[in-house]
Amino acid sequence: MPITNASSAPYPRKAVGNFQMHSDGRMSFTDRLFGPVGNIYIMDSTFFVTDTLNCTAPYQLDGHDFVISPDGHYHLLAMEERVMDASALLTESGQAGDANCVVTGHIIQEFDENKNLVGEWKSLDHFALPDIYDYYFTDPLAMDHAHVNSLFVDFEGNYIISSRSLNEITRINHQTGDIMWRLGGKNNEFTFLIDTLQFTSQHDAQYFSDGTLVLFDNATNTIPDYVSRMLVYDLDNINMTVTPALNFQHPLNFPSGFMGSARTLDLDNFIISWGGGYDYSQGKSIQEFDDLWNEVLSVDLQDGFASYRALKSEIPWQINRPVITCNDGTSTLSTLENYSSYYWSTGETTPSITISSTGSYQVWTNVGDGFMSSEIFVVVDMNDLCNVSGLSELPEQNISVYPVPASSEITVDWGQNSNEVIEIVIYDLVGRKLLEQTSDQGAKQIVLNTQEIPSGMYTLRMIDRSNGGIVERKISIAH
Repeated sequence: MPITNASSAPYPRKAVGNFQMHSDGRMSFTDRLFGPVGNIYIMDSTFFVTDTLNCTAPYQLDGHDFVISPDGHYHLLAMEERVMDASALLTESGQAGDANCVVTGHIIQEFDENKNLVGEWKSLDHFALPDIYDYYFTDPLAMDHAHVNSLFVDFEGNYIISSRSLNEITRINHQTGDIMWRLGGKNNEFTFLIDTLQFTSQHDAQYFSDGTLVLFDNATNTIPDYVSRMLVYDLDNINMTVTPALNFQHPLNFPSGFMGSARTLDLDNFIISWGGGYDYSQGKSIQEFDDLWNEVLSVDLQDGFASYRALKSEIPWQINRPVITCNDGTSTLSTLENYSSYYWSTGETTPSITISSTGSYQVWTNVGDGFMSSEIFVVVDMNDLCNVSGLSELPEQNISVYPVPASSEITVDWGQNSNEVIEIVIYDLVGRKLLEQTSDQGAKQIVLNTQEIPSGMYTLRMIDRSNGGIVERKISIAH
């Protein structure tokens, strides 16, 4: 949906945290990210909220993570407060903790498909107060003890949690609640091989059946370089050793003070959200890399905005987007009038708009409890406003675009002579035209200079004026 500063319809600003898609096709989000939060909202494929979920009283819901496991059970994080004696501990500034310190602990609650509470695990019953590092203990009267910031249900149904304040990844037996192993922090049980620089303030840990552990190392308190990185470890649970399979540092050696994620994808690609706290004016928010560490996708948010977590997956259902229709006689673009809210890329809020110039157009309408965008409609010629919509296609089998990803140049080859010139246009993912070039008459291919286009994913559109044909390709550029 478009980001606006509106305080009312059609698109008022609303704080939403931890939006994610689950393996069963449902989506979820919270009122905001950091606890305490209001509810977990669950949406279906029509984007309607079908259910809400919360922890049990007297605890407070924590929005850091939420899991729907294959059996349909819900696993969420909650927080509790206990008054505990922290006088034996020193804060970051060297003060002794209070004997009546208010300590925040974390809870995992499991609910069945009918939202009955069927399991509970409490961090303060298993972690000792001295497990915290002093640089996370800043107030002698209050302590955020473990600060559990990610929850994962692994291949055996056991829990993997990341505890920021302990610099620790922990595996917990789902049936008994016993700790199976502890990696990192003061209670580390593993020997780090090759890469002995242990992670700190980590986030988004996942553990798989082949012994692979994937996590995002914020490196907030890592000495000496504080450089954030994606880590993929091979864990040997017999010999209790950890061997790095991937240690990918931030390309500009930036630190990330908070949030962030690291996920492996198909074809050995991996995607990283760099979280927050780095140099926003230079760094990118989200990047995907191939197995040779070439960037194939990048998303750069507005300076000062950070991404909590980046997920990439195929949507398992058809998106019901609003459709733009074109009228040459009135020079208008329209969508259906059965929506209550409209927002065009031009800023207009009516079902139809009048077109006075070429360019890319898009409309957002209310769908379910949110808003959905149309496909991008491109007006190429004001004398033939609607010809771009529904064009007969060039023979797709004769067209090749290479190399992918491209670097300094990309070739478009259509394999046959054309009596007319072929127009090639490259758009970014929000429809902005970045490059436009026409072929020589009778040519079979064209080479485009892509040196000035930033690394990322783009749409390449071919237009053959001789028969009104159009073909689109998704391309990637990596410098």
